[in-house]
This record gives sequence, structure tokens and C-alpha cells, in this order.
Amino acid sequence: SPARREPRYAPHAFETLDRPHIISVINAENRRSIKLAERLGESFEWSDEINGQQVVIYGLARDKWRGPKP
Repeated sequence: SPARREPRYAPHAFETLDRPHIISVINAENRRSIKLAERLGESFEWSDEINGQQVVIYGLARDKWRGPKP
């Protein structure tokens, strides 16, 4: 099985940019991207419509982030 990968955007967003929360906006029909967001630790937050496209919003709060591996 493939090794779990640390999302590269998380350290940048949380440590460099000092953001408290990050999101992914994903086409609601894109199951592979939804599964990837979940594997990276993100969870479903809400659904919406953007430019006529149904999307789902997945997010990760800094306090839920596992942090960089030592």
C-alpha cells in the first residue's frame, strides 16, 4: 500500500501563512478528489453551487492537523 503523504500545502498554510483553517473546493462528482481530501485529514464541511457546478467543501483546522513528521 502507498505510504501516507503529508499534504505539502498544510505546513505552508499553517506555519508560513499562519492560517487557522484551510479548505478544498471539489466538484461534487469527483469521488477520487473527495477520497484524497479525506486521506489527507480533511473532512466534509458543506456543499454549494459555484458557477452552476455543485461542489463540496472539505477542510482542515490547524488544531486537527497532525503536523510534519519528525
